Amino acid sequence: MDGIGGRFDLDRLEVFRINGSAKRRASYQEIPLEPIHGYGIPNKVKDGEVVRLVYVLSKIVLGDKEHLKLVLKEQHGSRRVELRY
Repeated sequence: MDGIGGRFDLDRLEVFRINGSAKRRASYQEIPLEPIHGYGIPNKVKDGEVVRLVYVLSKIVLGDKEHLKLVLKEQHGSRRVELRY
């Protein structure tokens, strides 16, 4: 099942620190965080497959109005997965 929805070819994983609110664009910032190390990062994830990986960043402390955002982007497509914490 290599068609649409059957496999996610991982291009990159991006991590951002978010300051402010998206509703008030003047104060909204997405600051990219660079990884120190990555382990077990797959090239492909099949439908229904569970993948565990390690992504090491420098120590960060999030304030009350800060969030963390993870973005997985597909290699040869427009799909992306966003996770916010």
